[in-house]
Amino acid sequence: MKLSNTAVAWVLALACAFLCALLAWTPLAARFDNAVFDWFERIHPAGQRSPSAVVAAIDDRTLMETGGDRALRRTLTRLLDRLAPAPPAVLALDITLADPGIPEEDAVLAAAMARIPNLALAAEMLPDGTGWQPPIPAFAAHAAAIGHVHALAGPFDEVNRRIPLEKVSARERLWALSLEALRLQSSASPPMSSPTDVTVGRYTFQSRWDQGRPFRIRYRLPGDMETVSVRDLLSGAADPAGLKGRVVFVGVTSLSAIRDRLFTPVALDRPMAGVEIHAQAFETLAAGSSPGAGDSSTGIVGVSGASACAAAASPASRSGAGESSERACAGASTGPAVSAAAPFCCGPNARQRRRTAISSSTLLVSPFLSFPRVSSMVSRAKNSCSALKNAARSLISSSSAGGQTITSAACGTVLAMRMLRKCSMSSTHSSSMSHESR
Repeated sequence: MKLSNTAVAWVLALACAFLCALLAWTPLAARFDNAVFDWFERIHPAGQRSPSAVVAAIDDRTLMETGGDRALRRTLTRLLDRLAPAPPAVLALDITLADPGIPEEDAVLAAAMARIPNLALAAEMLPDGTGWQPPIPAFAAHAAAIGHVHALAGPFDEVNRRIPLEKVSARERLWALSLEALRLQSSASPPMSSPTDVTVGRYTFQSRWDQGRPFRIRYRLPGDMETVSVRDLLSGAADPAGLKGRVVFVGVTSLSAIRDRLFTPVALDRPMAGVEIHAQAFETLAAGSSPGAGDSSTGIVGVSGASACAAAASPASRSGAGESSERACAGASTGPAVSAAAPFCCGPNARQRRRTAISSSTLLVSPFLSFPRVSSMVSRAKNSCSALKNAARSLISSSSAGGQTITSAACGTVLAMRMLRKCSMSSTHSSSMSHESR
């Protein structure tokens, strides 16, 4: 029994979708998702955001001129005294102050902290996970918030794309330092959480409790963050009044003293200082969006498999009429990538080629259509294919990833379907005209 061309297309599409569904639950698919996400992040990093954060960096020159690590608390005291007359809106210290120091120095630093209205201090989890290393009571008494400073690497590599918004140890929960800074900056009440999201004031972030409350950071390129050296603030080379009303993160960036430099999607060859990661996390939170808050359980591979299945059932495999060949191909050619594909779809014997190649072409192309330059092309495609757009929205809402790569895959599918439908109608109409001429 010979199968029709439509049946063959369905079999191939279903087989492709089934294979993608199997791959979507493997480490291979997660690594592929990571690689594509990192690539998008590097070619289209975040730009200037509002409100923006400032990093007050304790760099090598600061440590050289202030006595190094041993004098770090004296350096912090001098910095807080300089900032107190015109205090920032929020001052977050990405420095763990869990051990008692010289009593006189601790007392002076505590007095300086008391003059900063919105002070957020850092805490770290013990290495064995049995408790926290919070600031000593003398410092904690003057803190408006205490947040954890952990990042979240992976999955399957050591690249820090996310932070955990919440961590729990010994029945004590701490929110991320960047989230606490957002709460103080917006004068909001303590965060409220559900199994699927976290709410701070007017902000709600999708972040699942059973996945560790992950939140993806939208990174700016290294060096793009506004940074001021603590040395310059202490010496007068930089005016501390310029930080009034800003959100300031203070931390060590010195290569010789720092231990929390981490790899990020935009800095794979040069680790980024932890204080800058927290500042970028704050900016992402304050922008009210993330490239995808959760882990990608289906990812690009799974969505592309569904796209292939949808392509086989599209109007591209059915007959239609009503447009000339030139008009249809012009309508389909809304961008360079589509223009290159139009001759293949509209040429002689194109219907058979479409039926055999649509699954693989949609699978390979759809994840890579989220360049900023094709945003108008995607928008036009979505307007002309509302039914498939609604199906794509349902697919996105049911996925835990919910991020830029998932959206781009769905939009790529919409674009491909629009092009193929027009080209199919063009091919059918051309065949009809040829038949009538004979």
